[in-house]
Amino acid sequence: MTALKGIRVLDLTHAHAGPICTNYMAAMGADVIKIEPKWGEMTRMFPPLVKGQSPYFLFLGRGKKGVTLDLKNPEGNDMFKEMVKDADVVMENFSPGTMDRLGLGYDVLKEINSKIISPASAASATPGRGSTGRALTPSPRPRAATCG
Repeated sequence: MTALKGIRVLDLTHAHAGPICTNYMAAMGADVIKIEPKWGEMTRMFPPLVKGQSPYFLFLGRGKKGVTLDLKNPEGNDMFKEMVKDADVVMENFSPGTMDRLGLGYDVLKEINSKIISPASAASATPGRGSTGRALTPSPRPRAATCG
């Protein structure tokens, strides 16, 4: 499928919802660049590991390019900002306020690239009435995750 051919996505997502979303985008032809911290994205270690690799991570990473950047380091942060100049989408699912603390909030991204689209998955949505702003809500008993 090529519905998103020509669209460049900078993928800062981790865990479940975000990587699944960018996986779909890659499957639809987007040029997705997965940006991981120097220690790697958490799903790299999701079990079961087969020959030291997570099939889940490999599945979600198919069709994506990859780069390691430390966004807390000024050099890594500047490199990311350079990448934003040529991107169409910055997808993230950090906790609320993380992108702002990194100096990469939407207002900053928009100054760099006026056409940038920056969606966030439910895990990082700004909390609304009655919401914790997190997709995985702690519970005293096991239950399915709730999306906020």
